[in-house]
Amino acid sequence: MTGPAGQVPPEPGRAREAGGRQTPDAGPTPGEQGADRPEHTPEPEHTPQPEHTPRGELAGRVAIVTGSSSGMGEAIARRFAAEGARVVVNSSRSAEAGERVAADLPDAVYVRADVGVRAEAERLAEAALDRWGRIDVVVNNAAIAPMVPHHDLDGLTDDIWQRTLAVNLLGPWHLTRAAAPALRADGGGAVVNVTSLGGIRTTETWTAMAYHVSKAALNRLTELLANVLGPEVRVNALAPGGIETPMWGDGADYLRRDLRSRTLLRRAGHVDEIAEACLFLARPGYVTGQVLTVDGGMGVMVHRPRSRDGAGDRTDDGAGADAPAGAPSDRAAATATGAREPR
Repeated sequence: MTGPAGQVPPEPGRAREAGGRQTPDAGPTPGEQGADRPEHTPEPEHTPQPEHTPRGELAGRVAIVTGSSSGMGEAIARRFAAEGARVVVNSSRSAEAGERVAADLPDAVYVRADVGVRAEAERLAEAALDRWGRIDVVVNNAAIAPMVPHHDLDGLTDDIWQRTLAVNLLGPWHLTRAAAPALRADGGGAVVNVTSLGGIRTTETWTAMAYHVSKAALNRLTELLANVLGPEVRVNALAPGGIETPMWGDGADYLRRDLRSRTLLRRAGHVDEIAEACLFLARPGYVTGQVLTVDGGMGVMVHRPRSRDGAGDRTDDGAGADAPAGAPSDRAAATATGAREPR
């Protein structure tokens, strides 16, 4: 059978070449549309998707943040994770809270450990190395702040001294020493010791003198470690003051008012502001051996002298050095100047 102009029609299924292209000399008739298509079109082969690559200033870096189940430590862990860091979350008591924080982060592990015990601090470093094979940043944030008024010399027992120094001073020493080889390995390690405004000057007298002494010693240790770990590792301290945390509890309103008269910025600080300052010290840079104070100007504020009737250091809202009824407990008040709960 011949078609128009004596052409021989193509055999069924031959009007198109392999792959469905139409041949130059023939095309399907209306009744042949789709005649050469397979009954079932095979699914395209699966192309494996690349794993999520973290992005940010700490992308691919591994950070250990002690005392990070709540408060400033939690804010630091979350901020680091947002910048791409893999994080070891830690606490000595609040395991459930620590596990929740770690579960919220893209790549994190929770390790319960008391940094005041050398073997447990070393286990923190081992956990990071076992999981990721490296340590780039250590934030020594865990601390205890016993409440012993300064005038109560007998109340400040040897046990309180030893425990405070073990956690607040020896803890950072144990962990930094254990992590030092890994921190030095890539030549860009960083240590941030979270101290306190109370380690620089006397800001309140509720927290035990042992706390203030431990933080002053940690500031000095920061300078010494910067000398011996450089140039591969930078070591700095962060000294908060007037930072609002959940520990303020029922006394939060009073402390906010009080800090309006005790800080140059006329407000309390936020844990996110501490986290941002910590990120500045943790990322690569030219700063080492320094103590960065983040206190809204509390430490340098010039206070007005008291009047004869004892009034002074007041603002128009009436909040000041003379605590009114309803002032917070000593423990909550101490946190306003940098002291923190045991973790």
